[in-house]
This record gives sequence, structure tokens and C-alpha cells, in this order.
Amino acid sequence: MLVQLNLNPIVSIDLTVGTLVLISLIITIIAPKTKKIFHLIFIKLGILGIAMFYFLEALSFLFLSEILTIISGILLFPITIFFLIGINYITREKVNTFSLVSTCCLGVILCVFAFFPEAVVIGYEDRFLMIQRGGWFKVIAEIFHILFIGIVGYWGIITWVNAPFLIKKEANLFLIATSFMVVRGLINLLVYIHPLWILGVNIVFAVGIILLTLVITNEPKILFIFPFMLHRILVRDKNGYPLFDHDWSKSKINEQVFTGFLNAIQLMSAEVMNLGGLLDIDLKEGILMIHESHYVSVGLVSSKTSKFLRNSLSHFIEDFETLFELNLKKGVKDPKKYEPAYLLIDKYFANFPMRLIEDIKDDILLESKYLEIPKQIEQKLKSITINQDELNLLKSELLKAPVGFTTEFFSLYDKLTREDDQDSNQIN
Repeated sequence: MLVQLNLNPIVSIDLTVGTLVLISLIITIIAPKTKKIFHLIFIKLGILGIAMFYFLEALSFLFLSEILTIISGILLFPITIFFLIGINYITREKVNTFSLVSTCCLGVILCVFAFFPEAVVIGYEDRFLMIQRGGWFKVIAEIFHILFIGIVGYWGIITWVNAPFLIKKEANLFLIATSFMVVRGLINLLVYIHPLWILGVNIVFAVGIILLTLVITNEPKILFIFPFMLHRILVRDKNGYPLFDHDWSKSKINEQVFTGFLNAIQLMSAEVMNLGGLLDIDLKEGILMIHESHYVSVGLVSSKTSKFLRNSLSHFIEDFETLFELNLKKGVKDPKKYEPAYLLIDKYFANFPMRLIEDIKDDILLESKYLEIPKQIEQKLKSITINQDELNLLKSELLKAPVGFTTEFFSLYDKLTREDDQDSNQIN
């Protein structure tokens, strides 16, 4: 017996949108910059849920299946939960218990009403046979739509408002992407005016979610604007001499004063700090993390602390001692010998945006505290150009740049090189 299919335009558009969302998910999973970011897992699960939602919606219209309509409606519950948890972790590194419990309670109510007699309605609308949610099941499902667009809209706005200047362009695109996703929920009300409005609505949503994933995979720093801000890290030897200093944001405290401050705190805290110990000290507008290791003592100032930040700091110190073990054993105190530690900053703190430049009118080239380019950095510059005049120009400009700006320069160069290679491949 042949099954008569309901050939409805909504079927093709839902399948298309579901495929595009699934492609966006695959890009997020395989992208090297984002595949190891833990709290992005929940966003990925949410995107997977959205793809499944559109596929089930398409099949429910195609076969006029009540059970598929019910399942797709229930999927709104886990989708909202995954985005709620993911965005909470991204913005504050913890989940708001009240909002999570409230959403779960509402989800239980959604599941109960899903099996009421009037939960699914089948009928003709403007010559098309439609299958839709009905009764209280429809009402609760629409509430989940509102919760979803509220969560995503909040994420987009606070990210854009707090984004530092150097990634403001990505923040603008991020805001546009989340706005498209929010617009999908708002325009969803037009479906009640004419059912085919959903075709344009879903296309807008697909564009938004694709743009969102592209922004995140291209610039993961957009995820690390919250929940904390890094200010400064200073590495000292056991006698308190500064070996390496890096700023993420403008600081009014010079290196000598900051070093003296850390030394004084270390002396006062000697009884509670053992080898390998980590001490957190609350400041007026942040926290000071002091880590004592075999050869060095490291102070890191941030707005907050977290397990992720602690692990990054620990790995940075381990590699620092490995990379400069010979100099540390000899007691070398010349900061120029430790400048290649910027490579470790790029390795373990690359996702944290620099805030040295706050406006396009700010001077990008500032006075540097060092007079020579480290050999490792010079070798990397030679891989960019073999022209001696160009090489000297690059070295002179980097010497005048803000401390830590070297990593931003190389990141930008790598990004432009990849884009150029992609353009060349497309032409060929």
C-alpha cells in the first residue's frame, strides 16, 4: 500500500534549513580553534537539537505524523536547556540554578501537555494541508521559543557591549548573527497571519546560525570576553627579580612597583605557600593569583579566577621553566633572554582578548621596554620576508609596539595568509 505524501513547500524549506544548521555544527566540531573549548559543547548540542528539530518538522509535514510533531515540539525543551547552560558557562562559568530549575519544570509541563488529545491539529490553511501543535502544548512550546530568543539575544548584546576594540568587528558580526536568530522567533508570530511566512522566517534563522558559527570558529576570543578579564602577568625568579611581564589591558602601575608589591605579598604569605602552591588574593576590583614553582614565582591579575584559568596558568609555568631551564639554573636575570615567553602566552592565553587599544584614535605604536627582538621571534619574521629592508622595518615597528602585541601581529598574519590561500584555491 502506497503512502500518500503531503508535498508541502514547508517540507523542502525545513529540510534545507536543517541541512544548513547541520553543516554549521560540523564546521564548529572540526574547526581547530574551537574543538577543545569545553563550554562550547553545550552550544554544539543545542545546534544539533535545532537541526533535528527542522528534520522532524519536515518529516511530520511530509507524512502528517502526529508523533513526529510531538517529538519536534518536545525538542524545544532540551534545545533551550543546552543554550542556557552553554551561555551561562561562557558568560559567568557557572549555571544559574534558579533559571535552570525553572526551565526544567516548564519542560516537564511541556511533555505532559504533549500527550493531551488536542496537542496536534491537522487542517487546511490556504490550500495547504498543515499539521501543527495545538492547545496548551502549543502555548508552552511558544514560551520556549520566547525563552530561546531571550537567551540568545542577551548573549549577543552583552558580548557586543563588552567586546574590546581589537575584536569589535567580530562582535558586530556576532550581534548581527544573534539578531537574525532572535528575529526568527519574533517574526514567528506572522505564521498565524499566513502559514507560508514560515519560509522566509526559517531562512533568516539559518543565515543567523551559520554566521554565528563562522564568527566563533574564526575568532574564539569572542567566547572569552566573559566571565573574566585578564590584566597582567609577571614572572619573577626566587629572589624577586622580574623576568617576564605581559599586559592584556592598560595598567597605571609600572613593572618595578608591581614587582615590589608581589614580593611583599609573597613574604607575608610565605607560611601558607609551599612549593607548587597557589594563592588567591582578593583585590578591590579583581583577584591576584600567585603561583610558586621550582624556579619562578608568577603573579596573574584578573577580574575573577576559574578552574580553566588556573590550569592555563599552571601549564604556562611548566612550559616556561622547561623552555628557559638553562637560564633559570644559571640565574640569568636579563628580561631580554625571556622574551620568547610571548610564544607561551599565545599558546595558553591566546583566546583572551587584548584590551590595550580601546579606540581607533589610540596610538598603536607605543614605547617598548626592550631594545632587541628575541631570536625566536626574529626567525619567525624571516619566514614572512627575506627582504632585509622589509625585515628591519618589521623589527623596528614591533620594538615600538605595546608589550604582547607581537602575538596579535603573528595571529593576524596567519589569518590573512590562510584567507589568501583559500582565495588562490578558489581561483585555481
